[in-house]
Amino acid sequence: MTLVCAVAAVVLLAYGSIGLWYRLTGPAVPSPDTTNTDPAVVSALSTARRNVERRPGSADMWGHLGKILRIHEFFAESDICFARAAELNPRDPRWPYFLGRGQRGRDREKAEQYLRQAVALGGNIVSPHFLLGELLLDEGRIDEAEPLFKQILLREPGNPRAIFAMARIAVSREKPDEAIAELERVVAAAPAVKAAHSLLAQLYARQGRQALANREAAVAAMLPEESTWADPYQQELVAVWTGLEARLAVAQAMWSSGQQRETIPFLRDVAKDYPSSARAQFLLGDRLNRLKEFVDAEVPLREAVRLDSDFSRAHFELGYSLQQQGKVVPAADAYRDAIRLQPDFALAYYDLSYSLITQRDIPAAIAALQDAVRFAPGLTPAYARLAGLLKSQGRDREARDVLEQAASLRRPSNTSEPAQEPETDIRPPEINR
Repeated sequence: MTLVCAVAAVVLLAYGSIGLWYRLTGPAVPSPDTTNTDPAVVSALSTARRNVERRPGSADMWGHLGKILRIHEFFAESDICFARAAELNPRDPRWPYFLGRGQRGRDREKAEQYLRQAVALGGNIVSPHFLLGELLLDEGRIDEAEPLFKQILLREPGNPRAIFAMARIAVSREKPDEAIAELERVVAAAPAVKAAHSLLAQLYARQGRQALANREAAVAAMLPEESTWADPYQQELVAVWTGLEARLAVAQAMWSSGQQRETIPFLRDVAKDYPSSARAQFLLGDRLNRLKEFVDAEVPLREAVRLDSDFSRAHFELGYSLQQQGKVVPAADAYRDAIRLQPDFALAYYDLSYSLITQRDIPAAIAALQDAVRFAPGLTPAYARLAGLLKSQGRDREARDVLEQAASLRRPSNTSEPAQEPETDIRPPEINR
């Protein structure tokens, strides 16, 4: 028994000495300023910090803390953690990947250095290849970037992110037909990527294919700025995301995956836990509108505009809820508030026209529809409504011109292409203003 105790004591002493050595030789565990930070984020950071302090020689513990810091936008502190993780486990490609991603826009040379390390270590994981290739492509280093994307396409021939990169390369080499063909594949496979629609619109316009250009521009205008490419390393960050922003993102993912009804109680809980969040109230109201539960939607939407009177989308959705309940006068007021805050809000002009028609203010409704098509040329339902109002006022020639303009959006500029109906249900899906 004495010998066993002695061995255990030696082991514990050695373990403690190793821990002490790591504490003395490694960096201090980052402790960011969490004033005004979501309590759920503070709790996650505190737990991760304690784990690092208990196991200072663990690359995974440092990396886990780094991921929590990075996803919650404590960038400098996350770099410290990822650098330490890379020192403790230099064979793991994740740590130079995260370091390289963090250095983009700050130190290009460091970003490239880290990403090349990640590519060398990553094997079949393509995340570092994408990031390095896109970095090189942004700098015009096409000949260096192209092999990285070709390697990906050899393994994944239909990868839309790699195809998009090849389209950008074709544009740089002044091969517009090749670029258009690639981009058409991208928008078919990944229709929510704004950059692909925007670039395709530009190329169509250069070739004089204006109807197609207008269509792609209209789609791009309704999409969020950030592209959402699949990335297993970024998913590791998403997995540790917590707090209000994370829960709103989960709600949107639930909705997109077809769990519309299940999203509502989830959002009610979010709104209850974050009663001062205009965005939580808005998203609940917006989703209730989409489920045609307009009476229930009105309450959170009114709360959203009370909490943030400058939230143009909240005013718009409130107007829509009121309009669908037959409350056309307050609906018109809500649409006007949305337009005051966002003067190019085409859909607010379009829905305002309905309220104005109901109030028999046809000249104002015509003006609203003219603004709608001015700011969103692809909003085809507005043309039909506008033409009908013009005709009712005896302005037949103007009505014909409007209908001809609408027809041009559906008419292919190249007779080898089939006519395509533009999207009509383009109410914006995101919660940003």
